[in-house]
Amino acid sequence: MTEKQEALVEQTYADYLDSDVLGYRAKRDAEEEQKRLLEEKRREQREKLKRMLTGPRRYIKNSYAEFQEWWRLYRKGKRKVTKKRLNRFTVEGKFGRTAFWMSCARSDNFSANMLIDNEAEVDHVDPKTGMTPIMLCAAANNLNMVDQLIGR
Repeated sequence: MTEKQEALVEQTYADYLDSDVLGYRAKRDAEEEQKRLLEEKRREQREKLKRMLTGPRRYIKNSYAEFQEWWRLYRKGKRKVTKKRLNRFTVEGKFGRTAFWMSCARSDNFSANMLIDNEAEVDHVDPKTGMTPIMLCAAANNLNMVDQLIGR
């Protein structure tokens, strides 16, 4: 065979391979696309779960659990609230939130008033969100508490 004929045979064979007569390439491409879509869906699900588990609700929930424990201990002993006892619970918890801050977050006027009467810190700023108790009360539309805090 001449060089020209060999080149023609090579070109014909290459065209045959490119034409994908049996459909293997299309099948492989479809499988790869399915794998890619499945992996993308799994990644989205992981991100959604990660956001749910590590979002702000988690911090509020944990801080609220700390406040509930304080309240449970207070109710269990039915002790009189003294400044000395109150100081144990007005310090910043694990997430930097005080009991007064949590009372305002929950719009719990009774416990907030009790803490105010015993000289709790009313201007505490949450280190994570930068919110103060008056901001929380305003966001929750708790106008009575907002008026009390402005008066202090």
